[in-house]
Amino acid sequence: MTTENKAVTTYLPKAVEKSLTEYCTKNGLTRTSKQGNEIPSLGSAIVEVLKDYFSITSDDSIKSYFSEQIESKVMEKVRDFFISIEDRLLGVELKVSDLVMYPNEVAVEHLTEQESSDSTQLFIPTIEEPHTEVRLESKGAGNSLIQPIQGKLLVVRLGVTKSTLSTRKKELSEVGFSAWMQSKDIDDIRWVSFGNPGGYSKGYVPADDTPSKLLDQLRSWILENQDVKS
Repeated sequence: MTTENKAVTTYLPKAVEKSLTEYCTKNGLTRTSKQGNEIPSLGSAIVEVLKDYFSITSDDSIKSYFSEQIESKVMEKVRDFFISIEDRLLGVELKVSDLVMYPNEVAVEHLTEQESSDSTQLFIPTIEEPHTEVRLESKGAGNSLIQPIQGKLLVVRLGVTKSTLSTRKKELSEVGFSAWMQSKDIDDIRWVSFGNPGGYSKGYVPADDTPSKLLDQLRSWILENQDVKS
């Protein structure tokens, strides 16, 4: 094979040959003999040892160095890209979670930000809870009919604030909200919203399957607390 490299012939002392052989084994420097056997490539070992001794960097080493640098930069850019994507996905996930948990608040916040950008103040009317008098009506000789009670009276019975009642109603499903009110009720009564489905609640009433004994206790409690003010 034609080469521009200088050919050098020398005789190696046994100790040097042994060291070069060990060097070949350690660094995987081998060649195939005429008999087809794999033997240590002493010539290659000598070249590598001399290059190391004289601090000579080959073209392949330079290429390897720059390849490593390029690969490092590429991996850094890819890592930064995925971190950016993860941050954006987290932000989207939080917004979706807020929308599911607090749909009304998110809608109002979005409208407020949009109107503010146009230098126009958003006016949100305040809807006051209508007052429904709590009263007892006679229903023959049986139990009296219990009228829907308002939130301001229900929160006294449940031992929570109106804000907590409103928040739970928004966060939970209809069944979940009813179960939550039952867990807070002093007599374990299951309450349901009274009004049009999906519309404005006119108050709260005990579930149809409430035992008559609990209804009797509820009537007494309402009589004792019907003068509660908000």
